[in-house]
Amino acid sequence: MKTAIIYASGHHHNTEKVVRAMADGRDVDLFTPAEAKDADLSAYDCVGLASGIYFCRFRKDLVAWACETDALCGKAVFFVYTCGFRYKDFSKRLRKALCKKDCRNLGVFWCRGYDTFGILKAMGGIAKRHPDARDLKRAQDFMDGIAEQIKQ
Repeated sequence: MKTAIIYASGHHHNTEKVVRAMADGRDVDLFTPAEAKDADLSAYDCVGLASGIYFCRFRKDLVAWACETDALCGKAVFFVYTCGFRYKDFSKRLRKALCKKDCRNLGVFWCRGYDTFGILKAMGGIAKRHPDARDLKRAQDFMDGIAEQIKQ
């Protein structure tokens, strides 16, 4: 299964750690949104969209690319995000937007990520040791599940 993951990861690079674990030992290419603008995604079986969460949303440059590109039309897609604290599914808005492109939703992976945004910085942050080894193992297991879905 040939997979592309378009990811936006800042601050503590939580999301980058997760997508690198997902790519480890698999036929996965990683792109930033800027790199994805020039990438030919037609040869990929599926595309992942991954981001840290900023103000309860995926990062703006990733969302802008995903909404503007025709490369995702009819593609199988999955979603990945990291956040300090999860109280709702932060991928819902982006998933809904991609329904208009006839994307096949393969699933959502999320895990906690070290977060020092705003007032959290003064407190020393939350989810300090995340993503941890267990999170990264779950991410790899998620990718195995994606591979099984693509085979069907």
